[in-house]
Amino acid sequence: MKGFTLFIVFFFLLFWGACGNVSQEGKIAHVEPRPIVIQPIGGFPDKQAQVLLKMLKEVNPNVSVAQPIPMYNKAYFEPLHRYRADSLLHYLYRKSYRRKDAIVLGLTYKDISTTTHGYYDYGVMGLARSPGNVCIISTHRLSKRKKYYYNQMFKVAIHELAHTEGLGHCDLSNTCYMKDWKYKSPTLEEDEFCITCKTYLQKKGWRLK
Repeated sequence: MKGFTLFIVFFFLLFWGACGNVSQEGKIAHVEPRPIVIQPIGGFPDKQAQVLLKMLKEVNPNVSVAQPIPMYNKAYFEPLHRYRADSLLHYLYRKSYRRKDAIVLGLTYKDISTTTHGYYDYGVMGLARSPGNVCIISTHRLSKRKKYYYNQMFKVAIHELAHTEGLGHCDLSNTCYMKDWKYKSPTLEEDEFCITCKTYLQKKGWRLK
């Protein structure tokens, strides 16, 4: 009888401890987002970099702007007068100061391209290593109207930064930032992350409402 009583007490303690663990695991742990380093390239306007800095701080408070670096001329593709985005990513990786866990976001006003959609040299607005720690965006193809310019620049930046976190393109919503633009520029339709993409990024520490 005494042995049976001890067994019941042991079982109760084991069950109570297990319930406690489930309760703790059910909570979403606080995660610090990876730092973002905005890296202007080849004379990119500092004013524009500062505007993007302010916009990105709404998502990640740990964003900074690095000193500008020269354009990587070896990335130039002369036939179409563009710079190869994949070569620029490699350039950024080598220039990233080996900052632990930081994401380097390159900014250029030059036209950039990559191999995609069946073309060797296809003009794009951005490219990222996914997952990875480098991405780049170009303002060359953005709207020249100030009303839309910064809005589009933010959308391209947030899209590529999410790729570095391992997030792919989204087919769930036409308003999601991760929608594949394909042959179009980002429009006013994209105004948020869908709930699936948002949840994924929140687990990475992103401050999304």
